[in-house]
Amino acid sequence: MNRMRLHALSLGFMAVLFAPSPTALAQTQSAAQQRAQVLFDDGMKLLKAGKTAEACPKLAESQKIDPGMGTQFRLAECYEKLGKPALAWANFREVAEQAHREKMTDREEVARKRAAAMEAVSARLSIVVPPAVAGIAGLSIQRDGVAVEKSDWGKAWPVEAGAHSVRATAPGREGWTGKAVVGEGVKVEVAIPLLEASSKPSAKAKAQAAPLADPSPQSDTKRGPSPVLGIALGAGAVAGIGAGIALLVVSKGKASAAMDLSGEIGRGGCSRAVPDPRCTELDDGAHSADTFHNAAVGVLVGAGVLAAGTGAYFLWSAMKGRRSDKSDDRRPAFHVAPLVGVNSGGLIVSGDF
Repeated sequence: MNRMRLHALSLGFMAVLFAPSPTALAQTQSAAQQRAQVLFDDGMKLLKAGKTAEACPKLAESQKIDPGMGTQFRLAECYEKLGKPALAWANFREVAEQAHREKMTDREEVARKRAAAMEAVSARLSIVVPPAVAGIAGLSIQRDGVAVEKSDWGKAWPVEAGAHSVRATAPGREGWTGKAVVGEGVKVEVAIPLLEASSKPSAKAKAQAAPLADPSPQSDTKRGPSPVLGIALGAGAVAGIGAGIALLVVSKGKASAAMDLSGEIGRGGCSRAVPDPRCTELDDGAHSADTFHNAAVGVLVGAGVLAAGTGAYFLWSAMKGRRSDKSDDRRPAFHVAPLVGVNSGGLIVSGDF
């Protein structure tokens, strides 16, 4: 009975000790502070209701938004009840350090006692770095993805029970990753082995090893002519064939319309003393059909020339590339053939570019 009464008195003492001052409560709070206060209040209600797993995240978020010794102390208590002594130890320890800086002796003493109690029951992981490894330039060590300062190497820090990863890296060295499974209240040591030299060349080594470009004209000859000009000639040939076919279609349409009109006028209709009024339209239509036909023929001839030039260029490129590398006994890799139809046209270029 006396023990229960003493425990209740100690809780009441800590509640007064870590409660915010009336002056602080009276000050105007920002929106972030108000949000942090709401989260803190919700977390404390959940904690008192025994819903520890729901309370801790709210207290943690409140501490993140508006850090304070009182909130962090309650967060440490929450982690303690949740069965996470390492997290409780870390938060009690931070409260003690802050209280020490602010010369709050009573708060510091309470927080250090609580931290010591959590450290005694926590699992602990020590990362041992042998002198030969510690002397590696640029050595970096991480525990569970968080950097471990050099001053903390070899120290048995409290961790939560379970699996933990340790990673060691250094410039020019192969990285090393180890796993450690730590039981409750157990201390485990992980020794960092000597990191082997990396087999992968660094960016600097790659730059130094890269061959210098040959500035002589022969370097361009060996690579062979660029296919860009040939592709441009081929594209022009395709466009010309398409335009020529389009002009033929228009010419055919105008010639057909002129023939229909001539049939309507009849033989001799335009040779009379008073010719048919539509004779002028007939002459214009026939002349227009001839013009489009002549244009189509000219464009198609030009496209044919471009197609021939394309084929000759790629053939020349392939032969020249073959001569520049006598070890390559392959035949020319480019094939060019025109594609012409009644209503379509184009150029087929196949091979290796």
